[in-house]
Amino acid sequence: MLTQIINGRILTPQGWLKDGSVLICDGKILEVTNSDLAVIGATVIDARGMTIVPGFVSMHAHGGGGHDFTEATEEAFRIAATAHLKHGATGIFPTLSSTSFERIYQAVDVCEKLMKEPESPILGLHIEGPYLNPKMAGSQYDGFLKTPDANEYMPLLEHTSCIKRWDISPELHGAHDFAKYTRSKGIMTAVTHTEAEYDEIKAAYAVGFSHAAHFYNAMPGFHKRREYKYEGTVESVYLTDGMTVEVIADGIHLPATILKLVYKLKGVENTCLVTDVKKKATKNWEKLEQFIHSHSMIKAYFHGDKNYNEFYTWNGVNGTIDLPVFRVDSPMKGEYSSADERLLSFIVVTMDVNQRLLTARECLWNTENKTSIQWGSSCTITF
Repeated sequence: MLTQIINGRILTPQGWLKDGSVLICDGKILEVTNSDLAVIGATVIDARGMTIVPGFVSMHAHGGGGHDFTEATEEAFRIAATAHLKHGATGIFPTLSSTSFERIYQAVDVCEKLMKEPESPILGLHIEGPYLNPKMAGSQYDGFLKTPDANEYMPLLEHTSCIKRWDISPELHGAHDFAKYTRSKGIMTAVTHTEAEYDEIKAAYAVGFSHAAHFYNAMPGFHKRREYKYEGTVESVYLTDGMTVEVIADGIHLPATILKLVYKLKGVENTCLVTDVKKKATKNWEKLEQFIHSHSMIKAYFHGDKNYNEFYTWNGVNGTIDLPVFRVDSPMKGEYSSADERLLSFIVVTMDVNQRLLTARECLWNTENKTSIQWGSSCTITF
């Protein structure tokens, strides 16, 4: 079946395209064209000015919708994967946290079953751990962390071909033999939760470690021991040509300046975006989404009025707020309408990064004196 999406802002490798269209056939992008004329035989979808981007391939996600992939049940896999599909993903590599090999085998069986289904969004399994540096792994993995054991991972990888990626700490004893073996199986091997410095990263890359998981997080940067200075994992990865990276580009795990640095030094071809989300992902967003859509919201705009911005922040940055499903625009331009043109009802969204709280509040605004005159109902979620 042929589908044509029109009237949207299209992201292409060359930049943004307006007044174009996207042709899709059997679930695959067939063509992006600069014409929005209707194609004969195509089902036309009007994007109504929204943004059109390729589907997100989620290659590092631990769960969603209230379930963790490490539960290793079909129900957990289906619910978590579906939650991501609702928010822009078209394919996913379920990620297992450090756990027992018994649980890994169970997850493998579930993954293999779901991958066989027609048009399955499950593309393969991703394992993070249990071969992690205890100093960098965190207490949530207590009881599972160990050094690589060929008597464990070799039988597993002979048993299945659904494992597509495995992340471990490269400085552990036996890690190089592990990477050589996984590379021979066509599995992408990544450094993670590590203290490795340049010589260790260089040696790790030579034996098969080709990727850095959640770059900058759970790894040191430039540091000193006594009077001597040392490069960290971060600088070592930058210096290793060919090693790719992934970043959690949410403004919390990494600020915009560091994201620009990654883009400048590693480039688009060697950088990918990940969420690394846990089981609460999308679960609470749906609650907030329902609250916002249950209130009539008029987009409010004031030309050049900077005083309003203090009421309207996202992670401390004034301006547009983008959330997974809905979009609320900063009142800086345009027009508005209301029964009483002096009063305006809208939703204010604020984030408390330290407490990990996101709050949406109904507000009545006086357009004459630019003051908030009444707060209505609210909805607060954790993230």
